[in-house]
Amino acid sequence: MERPLLVAHKANRPSIARSLAAMGIRHVEIDVRLRGGRLVVEHGVEMPRTGPAKRALIGLLYRMFDRDPIMRPLTLEDYLSLFARSFHFWIDLKGRHIEGEVLRLLDKYDVAPPTFFSSGFYDSLKRIKMARGEALVFLGNMSFYPLDVKCLVGSVGADGLSVQHTYVDKDLVEKAHAVGARVAAWTVNDVEEAIRLMGLGVDIIITDVPERIGNALSAVGGPSERQVQAGRP
Repeated sequence: MERPLLVAHKANRPSIARSLAAMGIRHVEIDVRLRGGRLVVEHGVEMPRTGPAKRALIGLLYRMFDRDPIMRPLTLEDYLSLFARSFHFWIDLKGRHIEGEVLRLLDKYDVAPPTFFSSGFYDSLKRIKMARGEALVFLGNMSFYPLDVKCLVGSVGADGLSVQHTYVDKDLVEKAHAVGARVAAWTVNDVEEAIRLMGLGVDIIITDVPERIGNALSAVGGPSERQVQAGRP
């Protein structure tokens, strides 16, 4: 049984990226958004409607215990200057009309392919695919079961779907593979769930704990990790 490709989730904090590189992790996911006119590597927290003191506390706790930088986020350019040679990147676009500058910076720092892109802004993904046919684009932020996989994938020219793992079953994987699309499941931190997804034929697992999940899948699966490239699965 071939193991899914593992992608380390939200390697937004430089200390986490360095730790992953030391482990030999090759694929990382980062979140890119526009802040103050600059692209930064940061996921951010969605704040509830509450008072300023509580909002400040929520933000502090998020930065302390999540994977964003505790202080100021790095710009994408600074991040790539540090890690362009360390990883293959999965870039989750957190805004529209930022893809052109993202592609320019990837070229500037000669980031090695394959590069994966995901987003809830499917028009941005379509523009990436039209500009860079070799890029791997995944319809992202899917916390639902997609009814018409062929239509969704075809409308963007996407290479796959990035789906919250609880919505992934055998039927979905088979529908995706039937139209040449891959399935990436996120965010998978439970070993038994990762083994279930591997058994379904999921192509990519996005996880906060790649070393633990990788060791578990190696113990029950084949020796090789999937190579995900442009084209059919």
